[in-house]
Amino acid sequence: MNYLNEQITSSHLTKLGLSCRESEVLIWVMQGKTNEEIGVVLKISPRTVKKHLERVYRKLGVKTRMAAVFTAAESLKSTNGASISTAAR
Repeated sequence: MNYLNEQITSSHLTKLGLSCRESEVLIWVMQGKTNEEIGVVLKISPRTVKKHLERVYRKLGVKTRMAAVFTAAESLKSTNGASISTAAR
């Protein structure tokens, strides 16, 4: 997603209806992290990460990690009128 220029933060993603924790998980997914890696960073189990992602998918109307990343980035791009990058906070 190199075409994106501005940083995505949890506050950007909560505008899409995601909780703060769901937003944090999605930001790490955007960085290419696995559930296990995200769990270590957030000090939660990989199963909890999976559950957060399931809620993200449902809220965004998607079925995969990549679709969630794309949908979130595109939604934010269109609502902000600007490009957004997925740099970690």
